[in-house]
Amino acid sequence: MDDPVTPGPEAPEEERTAWSFALLLGPEEFPGSGWTVVEERSWPTGQLDATSPTSQRAARAGGMTAWRKLGREDRDEAWVEVVHYATAGDATVALARVPTYFLGVVPPGGSVVEELVVVDRSVEGLDDPWVLDKTTSGDDGARRVRTVAGSVGPLLVLTCLGGPVDHWTWDDVVHLAADQVARVTRATAR
Repeated sequence: MDDPVTPGPEAPEEERTAWSFALLLGPEEFPGSGWTVVEERSWPTGQLDATSPTSQRAARAGGMTAWRKLGREDRDEAWVEVVHYATAGDATVALARVPTYFLGVVPPGGSVVEELVVVDRSVEGLDDPWVLDKTTSGDDGARRVRTVAGSVGPLLVLTCLGGPVDHWTWDDVVHLAADQVARVTRATAR
């Protein structure tokens, strides 16, 4: 697939949204087989914290956030997200705020068993990724969700793999994150 050229803030919202979705990996690019898109959403970047200067600049620059959730029959789930900020510096600031805004979900009636910020994982293309390893328990048993976030130019890039605790290795998670980063890097290098 050819990567689209980054649209400017004057481009129609539909074009900016389509560009953001084109940056996201599709089901065929996830480990294993049987992945399908469960849900997709997009919104103007900055709505989560509309009073911050980074959010205000993103709104003025026409930044669009795109999020895609995937699933498969064996109770695995995944999501990818790109958040378009006005500058690379703003994306770096937003990365530092990820732990404030992203705690992940706990299944209904469930609880957090363990939650660790992992500091010994590297991802090609990300200088200083934020990596979270979270295990929960609930009616479906124990589940592990592994999340990687980092900035690539003006984009905050997030990937997540989750499922029963024995389903995803760190190699799977890091490989998926590196593939997502490579997709974004190709598109923003134009």
